[in-house]
This record gives sequence, structure tokens and C-alpha cells, in this order.
Amino acid sequence: MPAGNSTWVRTRSKYETFRPVSMWFLATAILGALLGDLGYALEAAGHIGDGWLVVADSGYIIAYVSAGAMFLHPSVRSLTDPAASVTEALPNALRTVLKTLR
Repeated sequence: MPAGNSTWVRTRSKYETFRPVSMWFLATAILGALLGDLGYALEAAGHIGDGWLVVADSGYIIAYVSAGAMFLHPSVRSLTDPAASVTEALPNALRTVLKTLR
């Protein structure tokens, strides 16, 4: 991976994995939609007043903006690339245990 490639975000993982920026936009869109749904569900159940619907609406706005940014970002093409095998990232001891269980 070139050092100047801005379409990838490095995560602080033990296994040194990389996540495309569009995946982070997708996660933000899902969380925003869940926040909006939770706000409207709490208001319909009577647990919060009408003033909190601004929070629910902002969750939907975050979701739509993040989804749009995800679809327009160049790294969205990499979301359909096949993933590496999970066992390649595992420590040797755990890999040995998994091989014996097969």
C-alpha cells in the first residue's frame, strides 16, 4: 500500500488490518439510522417528549449524508473484494487448535 493512499484508514488492530473509508461511512450510516429509529420509538412509547425528535431527525440526517459519502467515495469498489482467510491472521497456537478440530 503506498504511503500517500488516502482511501484506506489504518485501524489499531492486533492483526494489522485495513478498512476502507467507505466502510467507516457505512458504519456511521447504520448507527445514525439506529439512533433515529430509537428516538422515534422512544417518542412513540411516551418515554421522551416532542423536543427530542430533533435528535432523531439528526440521526437520520447523519445516516443519509454518510450513505451518500460512502457511495461517492472511490474506496466503495473495494467493499466487494474477497476477504483474506480468517485463519491467516490468527496466532500459530490457535491455528494449530483449529486444524486439529477439523
